[in-house]
Amino acid sequence: ARRVIERADLTPLAKDVVIPGLTIVKKWVEDTFLAFNYFTSPACTAWFSQQRKRGGVVSRKVIHYGYVFDYVANDILREYEGGAGVLEGLPIEEQTPWSFVTDKIRSSHPDVNQCTVNSYLPGQGIGHHIDATGFGEPLISVSLGGSIVMEFRKGPLRKFVFLEDGDMMSLTDSARWEWSHGINSRMTDLVNNKVVKRERRVSLTYRVAVTKEKEVMPFRPYVAKVEDFVKTPVVELEGVKEPRADGDVRRSRLPRWNRPPSLQVP
Repeated sequence: ARRVIERADLTPLAKDVVIPGLTIVKKWVEDTFLAFNYFTSPACTAWFSQQRKRGGVVSRKVIHYGYVFDYVANDILREYEGGAGVLEGLPIEEQTPWSFVTDKIRSSHPDVNQCTVNSYLPGQGIGHHIDATGFGEPLISVSLGGSIVMEFRKGPLRKFVFLEDGDMMSLTDSARWEWSHGINSRMTDLVNNKVVKRERRVSLTYRVAVTKEKEVMPFRPYVAKVEDFVKTPVVELEGVKEPRADGDVRRSRLPRWNRPPSLQVP
């Protein structure tokens, strides 16, 4: 018999579950075209080779900016040790086509000094976890591309949240330290009785790297490179569809690097 893949259902009961410190802002980034294209272009070579974790390797592709996260030690690498602790600084201002996202976040949370970029292909997920104590709060995630259902757990309690392109999720307080979160590996999600097919998704997860004494680590500056500005194709005039490097087509509204007006992160 054909096995039916279980799908998460955003039931009214799950929506009624309140998690202190969980904030979701829909379409926090209105135009994600350039940021998404930057990381999905074949020219993007910053992806780490498969990082080891306890019991195996990390299946999804990741990039660490500011500080590298060691999945085996479940902690950040705080020392340079010949450069091993820091691959790249955290891009700000106009250093890359996606720096405007960092600028918006740091305008409200200047202690943010680290970003892990995760690339999820359809069917990929991430196990349930509470982020390591090598990071403080807040934890802020911005979704680019495909939508996803994320599940939160605390004992018998469950809550499902639907994250779409441009959405921002912030975790503080109980949401950061007491509830685990994860994404189940499957090809579709069930949202309000509607099957939603998963597509490639990129998440930008911003955090505050701290010392073992819980002091904020120094901000590591990023050195801009010429190739940062050739990874993303030039955006055409308003209303023109621009083919992406992966063959898909998305509508872009702006003929320049998109820098939306600053919004406060709750």
